[in-house]
Amino acid sequence: MCFILFSSCSNGLNNVKDILPRDSFLKVDKSIQVTICSPSQPDICVTRQIGATGSAVVVKNNKLGSFVLTAGHVCDNTEMNNLASKIKSIKYRFRVVDIKGRTYRTGDFSIERASDTCVMFVKGLKQPAAKLSSHSPEEGDRVYNLAAPMGIFDVYMIPTFEGFYSGRSNNKYIYSIPAKGGSSGSPIFNHEGEIVGMVSMAFTRFSHLSISPSRESIVKHVTKAILQYRVKSKNLTLLHKIILFFSSIKP
Repeated sequence: MCFILFSSCSNGLNNVKDILPRDSFLKVDKSIQVTICSPSQPDICVTRQIGATGSAVVVKNNKLGSFVLTAGHVCDNTEMNNLASKIKSIKYRFRVVDIKGRTYRTGDFSIERASDTCVMFVKGLKQPAAKLSSHSPEEGDRVYNLAAPMGIFDVYMIPTFEGFYSGRSNNKYIYSIPAKGGSSGSPIFNHEGEIVGMVSMAFTRFSHLSISPSRESIVKHVTKAILQYRVKSKNLTLLHKIILFFSSIKP
């Protein structure tokens, strides 16, 4: 009898729905309208619409909106911009969708290609922020993932996955979490519901393993992006100025 009571309490404390900050999750919708004209007949043009999806998570709020973390390649338009000489016009539409189905246009963003992370500011977004963990996972630690693989996502419906931190290989952090297109940028949480990683990519022939940037690189980029935003908006305290100064000094 005692064992049953203890087991019941333990399950309540460890229920995944009580751990994961589902309200912080966002689906990313990106559309690109491209107009290409014939080199020999410039008046003959074709317009095509290209769509892509990703995942993201709120990591910080302020009075105007929220800072959002996603994968760098979700935000990066370099590949398409390199074709600009062959394209008459390119129009981008970038928005995020919250758990209630509300959509928001994204604003300024910062990309770190080395870690494949992107931090963007979304005005008017007031969803609660997930906490960045202060400690990295250890091999064998159980982790959780909220994602929108293949764009699968709906109001109050977020695909939820469970896996383990497998370790580090060739400077890649490996998690046994399945991933497909649309999973990029999805947060990986520890047992306390804190962000320890982010799905950046998956293995081509074995999509049951995900690759993530290090926790340290995620925290560093988020901190840097928020400071840069405050510099731009002239909203820096003395402490922020000191931190920004020392972070800009190369060892």
